[in-house]
Amino acid sequence: MNTERAYRQLSVYNYFAAKKNFYKLARYKRKKTVAYTGLAIIYGRSDNPFTNLDSAFHYIHQAKILYPGVPVKTKNKWKEKQGVDSLMIDSLYASIGRKHFEQYKNTGRREYWEKFLNEYKNHPYRDSALYYRDKLIVDSLTVVNTPDGWKFFLENYPESYWKQWAEENYYKRLYEVQTASGTKEAFEKFLNQYPDHPWREKAFARLFELYTKSQTVDSLLQFVKKFPGSPMEKEAWRRITLLSISDWDDVSLIHNFLRKFPDCKMKAMIGEHLYWLNKQVIAVESRDTGYLYSIEEHKFLPGYWDNIGEFKNGTAPARKGETKGIINRSGQWLLKTEELEIDDYEWPFLVVKKDEKYGLMDITGKLITEIDYEDLYLPQEGWCVAAKNGKYGYIDTLGREMVAFIFDNLSDLKNGRAVFEMNNKMGIFDKQQKNFHPPAYDWINIDHYPFIKFKEDDRLGLMYKHDTLLPARYNYIDILDSMVIVEINDTIYFYHLKKRKFEDFVSEKYAGFQYLIKPEGKAGLFVFSKNNKLGMADVNFRQIIKPDYVLMIPSPERNYVILQKKGAPMMLYDIHQKQSKPLKLNFAGWINDTLMIVKNNKEKYGVMHMNAEMVVPDTCQKLEPMQKEYLIIPEGERMRLYKISTGKLTPFLFKEVKLIEGKYLIFYDRKGEFYLTDKNFNKL
Repeated sequence: MNTERAYRQLSVYNYFAAKKNFYKLARYKRKKTVAYTGLAIIYGRSDNPFTNLDSAFHYIHQAKILYPGVPVKTKNKWKEKQGVDSLMIDSLYASIGRKHFEQYKNTGRREYWEKFLNEYKNHPYRDSALYYRDKLIVDSLTVVNTPDGWKFFLENYPESYWKQWAEENYYKRLYEVQTASGTKEAFEKFLNQYPDHPWREKAFARLFELYTKSQTVDSLLQFVKKFPGSPMEKEAWRRITLLSISDWDDVSLIHNFLRKFPDCKMKAMIGEHLYWLNKQVIAVESRDTGYLYSIEEHKFLPGYWDNIGEFKNGTAPARKGETKGIINRSGQWLLKTEELEIDDYEWPFLVVKKDEKYGLMDITGKLITEIDYEDLYLPQEGWCVAAKNGKYGYIDTLGREMVAFIFDNLSDLKNGRAVFEMNNKMGIFDKQQKNFHPPAYDWINIDHYPFIKFKEDDRLGLMYKHDTLLPARYNYIDILDSMVIVEINDTIYFYHLKKRKFEDFVSEKYAGFQYLIKPEGKAGLFVFSKNNKLGMADVNFRQIIKPDYVLMIPSPERNYVILQKKGAPMMLYDIHQKQSKPLKLNFAGWINDTLMIVKNNKEKYGVMHMNAEMVVPDTCQKLEPMQKEYLIIPEGERMRLYKISTGKLTPFLFKEVKLIEGKYLIFYDRKGEFYLTDKNFNKL
């Protein structure tokens, strides 16, 4: 049988004749290889009715096996006449394999990929076939998603592309199954059984949460003692430290803590804080940047912040870039977060904010609530005012809802009570009794509870708890110890709370009476008006000064009073000595019972002592009180500071001044540089 004829028929696409002749050739042992190659070509092509990739593979596979045993002379002849050689056979083998690969890829069935891998041991697409075969296995395992399934895959397909994926799923599902109950016992058993599990730290973190759910020092200590050396040990000690040390400025408290807990893992941090605490570190701001400055060493600590709040109890809120949190005197973060804003802070709680929603966090960084409140305030008397869906209620410091979110508005608790608003009416909530005084009033004030001021139809009244003492008919009501002062029809009346009746003594209404009649301080005096003239009486309605004056301004402690008759100069009256003397300058305001602000006819201000001595000349454009201890005295674009108690004036001019921590004064010049002194202006 002529080989050349069969290949010539194949070259002109006479597949029927070629196929018939190749089968005849295959009967001869010495021509099997060349015949099988021809049959593989026919079955591997798609332009004839004999297309069959399985048959194509069968014949090319046989050809690859037989070809090495063909005599060299015959090989040379085939190559010259038919182009058949090892390169051509390998190429045809690869081509048939590619077609098989594409066919199996479209079917998406695992058994086909297994067949491909069994048939094409050295095919270039073998790695891709492994990838798709293993992906089908992984997809089926993902549906079932059991640890045993993933373990089987890892044991049987150790070289798979999907090995890492399978390992991750195996460890994840093993963790989830073993700890599904969520109990301490489950996590402890998991950690004992799988000491090298990559989710070990996650398991410890969850176990830590379970042991310390109450967030108490005792629960944290229990965890530390039971799991020494765990990944959460340092975090446990951090929380123990922050919950135990309520005042980081209290050296004895800190040393007592260290003595009580000698094994604390936060010793280094605490030690550094104590070092800088002894160096008198404060927060200062210069040119819109916050720094820590040591007064004792006269130097800045390393680092800077975008902003540092004032230290309180040795801690301060701070921001640096996207990091916000609480720092101590050494500048170490006691708490820090990047995702949240700190809206308010008072140890041991913070109100935090994200995307216009609020949540409650403790000093350790543990979120007590979800960040899903529309409004939230720091706790007062153990409860926080919070808002959801436009309504207010209370939550406690564990995040539990204590009073439903039903109010339009709600105040902080004060002595166990609060004012709420519903449908434009106000009522009272009692925390201890857990009841509500009906919202029936336009306005309520409980500052003097059990006496309650209320408003109806734009008039004021007074209740004792739930009983009405004075109906809502007054323009003004104020409670002064055992006395209630009311105003109606331009007349002031005095109601005695103990006697439950009005006194016979009355006063006319006069300008500023709301501020002048209060018996502030030890003297217990008030101003009254009769026949459009002002006088003064004590709380027993005994007349101290006759009503002969158009102006009467008592000093804060009621030792002195400024008096003025119509058309007459101002007088300074000593209540105890019952003596008066004229003022050289016009009165402009009290500083205390020793000093007053005065002004001359040119509208220039000064400070005068009760003995008429000018302690600050009357040459100032204005005098501005600061912290009740100082007066700011402008001089052009800059100013000086006057200390009231000592009469001392700063020898230097400055642009701005701040009182820091109630102990230090920081003065800024026009360039933003600062000058630090104590409260007596001594340079630090």
